Amino acid sequence: MTGGPAAVRIRAAPVGLLLVAAAAWVWMVTRWGGMPAMPGTMGLGLGAFLAVWTLMMTAMMLPATAPVAALYARTITVHRAPRMAVFTVAYLLVWAAAGLPAYALAVGLGRAARLPPRRGRRWPRPCSRSAASTSSRPSKTVVWRGAVRRSA
Repeated sequence: MTGGPAAVRIRAAPVGLLLVAAAAWVWMVTRWGGMPAMPGTMGLGLGAFLAVWTLMMTAMMLPATAPVAALYARTITVHRAPRMAVFTVAYLLVWAAAGLPAYALAVGLGRAARLPPRRGRRWPRPCSRSAASTSSRPSKTVVWRGAVRRSA
């Protein structure tokens, strides 16, 4: 025995990650629980969308990362706390960066959905007979304005 204090290892990392995820879910339910379903960006600007996106990804994905974070924490021996903070911040920044194309796609699809319908024909001009028809008998099928009608 060396006479020094015994090292006690506390396994608080998985519990802490679960508490952060639970807090994120509580915040989401209390803040957005009564809001009706909305498409796309939920009416939010880029900054607010990225904040909600990152919070959502934290609530869903951070608990799945706990084993990787624990393994990383076991492999580093010096400056553990700052390196784990950098690991966590980098993880969140990657998910925030993944929210950028999601926001752009949601905005683009929202604009496309609000476009007025095109005027004019929806289909190419129909014809009653094919130009390559070799039959001498007239066709009994008449195609007019996109609707196929059989003659009696």
